Amino acid sequence: MLLIHKSLSMFATALFLLTVGSALASADYRRNTEDYAPAGAPYKLSFADYQETWENFKISYGKQYENETEERERFNVFMETVSFIEYHNWRYHNNQTSFYLDINHLADLTPEEYSKMNGFIFNGTALNGNCQDHHPETTQVPVEIDWRERGYVTPVKDQGNCGSCWSFSTTPEEYSKMNGFIFNETALNGTCQDHHPETTQVPVEIDWRERGYVTPVKDQGNCGSCWSFSTTGSTEGQWFAATGRLVSLSEQQLVDCSGSFGNRGCDGGNIDYAFEYVIAAGGLESEQDYAYEAKTDRCCFMRSDTVANISSCANVVPQYSEEALKGAVGNIGPISVAIDAHSLEFKNYKGGVFDNPSCSSVNLDHAVLVVGYGSHSGQDYWIVKNSWSTGWGDGGYILMSRNKNNQCGIATAASFPVV
Repeated sequence: MLLIHKSLSMFATALFLLTVGSALASADYRRNTEDYAPAGAPYKLSFADYQETWENFKISYGKQYENETEERERFNVFMETVSFIEYHNWRYHNNQTSFYLDINHLADLTPEEYSKMNGFIFNGTALNGNCQDHHPETTQVPVEIDWRERGYVTPVKDQGNCGSCWSFSTTPEEYSKMNGFIFNETALNGTCQDHHPETTQVPVEIDWRERGYVTPVKDQGNCGSCWSFSTTGSTEGQWFAATGRLVSLSEQQLVDCSGSFGNRGCDGGNIDYAFEYVIAAGGLESEQDYAYEAKTDRCCFMRSDTVANISSCANVVPQYSEEALKGAVGNIGPISVAIDAHSLEFKNYKGGVFDNPSCSSVNLDHAVLVVGYGSHSGQDYWIVKNSWSTGWGDGGYILMSRNKNNQCGIATAASFPVV
C-alpha cells in the first residue's frame, strides 16, 4: 500500500496508460525493484506500482524528456525517490519521525542537479563586513510568531533553472544546482554590522504572515538564486514595517547586477553581498518592473525605478544562537538565514515539524526566510518560507525544528536589512 500523502489523490486518478511495447516495460528498463527499497523497508513496491505512479507524475507536472535514454534515467531516479518517500512515511505512520514526505516536481532530479539549485555561498568573513552585528532581545520574545499573518511576507516565488534554490522535478545534479547559497566566512566581516537582539521581551510565538509582512511564495525555478529570494524577503518585510506598503521586490535585479559584489547569479550568491549591492545601488526595483527570468542576464537596473531601499544591514549575533535568532524574528520581523538543505528528507518535505539530527550546522547550501516561530505538541519550530513554489512543502513553507542545537544551521548566518 502506498503511503505517499496526497500523491494517491493526485496520481491515482489517472489511468495506467503504458502499452506492452513501451520503453518502460522493456527488459533493460525493468531493474529489480527491490534495489530501490531502503534497508529495513517492511514492504516492496511492484514494478507496476512504480510505472503507474511515474505516468501520473509526468501528466501532473507536464514532464517531457528529450529521448528514451533520458526518460529511462529519470525513471530510475524517480523510483529511488518514491521508495525513499514510502519508507519514510511508513516510519511517520509508526510515530518514528515528526514529519512526512510527498512527491513533488523535484522527484526526477539527480543529487547533483538538486545540489546545484541550492545556490547559497557561505563566506564567513563576510560576517565582518559592512552589516552590523545585531544582538536580539531574547527575554521578552513571543512564544511563536508568523510574519505572514502580519503582512510582512510576499508570495513564494520561483527561482527557475538558475542557482537560486528551486524545487523542480529534475535530477540530483539539477537539485544540487538550484541550492545556490555561497557560505563564505569572510562575508560575515563585511558591510553588515553585528546586532545583538533583545531576548528578554520576546513574543512566545509569532507569525509575520498574519501581520502583512510577507509576500506570496515565489519560485526560483532551475536557478541557484535562493540567496536573492531570501534577500528580497527580509527587505520586503522591513520595507513594510517602515512604510506600511508590501511590495514584491525584484530578485532578477540581484541576479543580474550584483556580480561585482561577489554573487554569481544562477550559480550561487550570499545574502550579505546582496545587501551590500542594494545599499550601493540605491535600492531595488519591483518584481513587476524587473521580472524574474530564472537565468543570469544583462543588468537592466534603473535607479529611477526603485521602490524600496535600505541604509545598512545587520548580522544576528551571537552566531549559532537560536535564542538570538528568536529575539530578532520576534521583535524585528522576517530574517534571512542559510541552512543545510542537501538531504532527501528536505527535498521531499510535505508537512510536520522537520527534525533531521544529521543536518549540518556549518555546511550551509541554501538561503531561506524565517517568518515566525511557535510550538506544537511539545515541538518548537521555525516557520520558514522557501522559494520552490507553493507545490513544495506546505504551500511553499516548512516547519523546521527549533531549540535543537541549531539544527541545519538555521542560526549560523542570520541577517536582515535596516531601512
